[in-house]
Amino acid sequence: MLRGALNEALFLDNSPQMFFLLAKIRPFLPQARTDFDAPEYLVNIEKLAQRSPEGRERLRRSEEAVAKWGPEVRAKLKTAKAA
Repeated sequence: MLRGALNEALFLDNSPQMFFLLAKIRPFLPQARTDFDAPEYLVNIEKLAQRSPEGRERLRRSEEAVAKWGPEVRAKLKTAKAA
């Protein structure tokens, strides 16, 4: 999409998981890039997700969902392990 080989709108319409996964790992990317000595690690995915107003909005919503969802899932896992 970044080079025009695929239709960006069509891809974005069918890739909600990209936004969700990026939202989950985005806080760790700077450290991962340093640890892996790979400054380009996932840069194109970040660029694609933030390239359009729609993409930025979807990423924002995904980040909100991850922030809310994480504590709920951890609590359920603790309860399941205790049972």
